[in-house]
Amino acid sequence: MALTRLGSTRDFFRVWFFWKPQAVLTFLMIVGIAVLFSYIITPKYESTAKILILPRTSEGLIITAGSDQKRIAPVSREDIITEIELLTSDAVIKDTVRSFGNGSLDLRVQPRGWHKKIVGFIMKQLNEALIFLGLKERLSGFDSNVKLLENSLEVEPVVLSNIVVARLRADSPKASSVILNRLLEVYKKHHDKAFTKTEGIAFFQDQTTSYRKKLLGAEKKLKEFKKTWNIINIEKQNETSLELIANLDQELKLMEISYDEIENKIGLLKKALKGNSNEMVIAKEMRTIPVIVELEKGMVPLLIKRSEILKRYTPSSREYRDINSQIEIVWAEIKNEIKKALKTDELELNSLRVKQKSLEEKIDTLQKKASSMAQKKVGLGELEREIELYRKNYMLYASKTEDTRIYGESQKRDLANVSIVNRANVPVEPVFPKRFLILVISIFVGFFAALGMPFLLEALDGRLKTAKDAEEQLDLPVICSFPEMRS
Repeated sequence: MALTRLGSTRDFFRVWFFWKPQAVLTFLMIVGIAVLFSYIITPKYESTAKILILPRTSEGLIITAGSDQKRIAPVSREDIITEIELLTSDAVIKDTVRSFGNGSLDLRVQPRGWHKKIVGFIMKQLNEALIFLGLKERLSGFDSNVKLLENSLEVEPVVLSNIVVARLRADSPKASSVILNRLLEVYKKHHDKAFTKTEGIAFFQDQTTSYRKKLLGAEKKLKEFKKTWNIINIEKQNETSLELIANLDQELKLMEISYDEIENKIGLLKKALKGNSNEMVIAKEMRTIPVIVELEKGMVPLLIKRSEILKRYTPSSREYRDINSQIEIVWAEIKNEIKKALKTDELELNSLRVKQKSLEEKIDTLQKKASSMAQKKVGLGELEREIELYRKNYMLYASKTEDTRIYGESQKRDLANVSIVNRANVPVEPVFPKRFLILVISIFVGFFAALGMPFLLEALDGRLKTAKDAEEQLDLPVICSFPEMRS
């Protein structure tokens, strides 16, 4: 029956001893595979070399016993990174490969055992398949050696020191030391050439000229960009555009208010013209017309006089008709002035309508221009950052050119600011695989695997093994039991 729980120590030992062959087999398989792997895999040997970077004086000279301590410039992080870049540069790697001629670097030894030949053949066929599928390019012998040396070389600085450690791994212990020492020799020559007054100056001058051309090209591109989009000061122009939009928007609101006032005034004037002339009321909007105000002033005496005449005479009398005709003439003049004012207001309303439309178009144009200006600001920022980067590199290499010229003209130019503290020696033991460590780890892993495997198998096994299992599964009492008899 499958194991669900351990009721006692007896169950623990019963399960383990029942599956003891499988547990021992698991232990032996894990240890055997690990040991077999450690003997089949090709061992890797690692050679180590150390390079010391010396400080300089402020004039660029190497510190010696007679140097003035006040003028010492300590080695900076940039100096260490520069030396690492020189050591791992393509020129140093390729010159090292070329120094061995047409022969192989011997970083990898030819497989001798039959098992290693089989693994090598499989890897070769897999590489050919990747090349056939276009997932990998076929490299020449020289390029393969260059790539192999790059992958095998590791360079890193030692923390809180001026020392750089170079490590090279190879299948052959002698090859790792020979190739690493050759690499250091090539690096020293390349370093001396880079910092001499001829090759060094030429190198930095080429870089200076290159970045100067890039800087001029970027500045020309920026100038054309500003000329194309009429950019003088994009921040001020953007602020001006936004301020102008705000002013025009305010002006548009005032114009809308004026438009509504004139429209209301026109409505009142039209309403006044439709009414009876004798019953016309002079509204407040009409009193803004000077002629109507004057006519209204002249109307008041006539109305008073008509009232007095009406007290003494009848409406059919000649005196009343005369005064009434004068009043009608004044009302007709007022009506004519209202018509003139109405035409004037209508013309002004049309003019406001045209101005309002023009103002809205101008605001829309300015808003599009402001949006476009924001996009141009991004492009302008990218161009300015590109110019700043080229300018920094140009100034850096120009400074390097001058420093190299000073260094080349110094009397101590035969001294280098790098020193090989520890050259590569032939390693005695491989760094991989550590057979004893692999054996210890495999025994440790195999022990726990052998300890846990019986319980896994017990959990997967459904057979009945104890009387209690039989009682639980069959629901019948067990009368007797006897041990298994084996021959």
